[in-house]
Amino acid sequence: MFSKVICCFIFVLCSMSIVRIKAQPCGLPCVNGVCEIETDSLIQFCNCSAGFTGDLCDARDTTSAPTTTTTTIILGNPCLTNPCQNGGLCFNVPGGGFRCRCAPGHAGILCESYCTV
Repeated sequence: MFSKVICCFIFVLCSMSIVRIKAQPCGLPCVNGVCEIETDSLIQFCNCSAGFTGDLCDARDTTSAPTTTTTTIILGNPCLTNPCQNGGLCFNVPGGGFRCRCAPGHAGILCESYCTV
């Protein structure tokens, strides 16, 4: 019975995620990322997956491996390590920490769970 409760909870999260995406259509053709819309300005932009950069996430990120200097920055910005799974997008939370916005069909704190609607 406990697993059924978890399934229902995941189903609700997936449904809410899909409704939100349909309510905010985004028309940019992001090649290796997800199109986002800033809520305040309604500006569309591509949020690139790890390893990609550019306005449409169409270029490989060729930055060098982290050094001691950048390690300090990584500790202060948890999204630099891309903790969200399954194509989820990481957003820094004011005051510290992060939050994942899961791709359709995924749920959980790190978008680690797969669910069907």
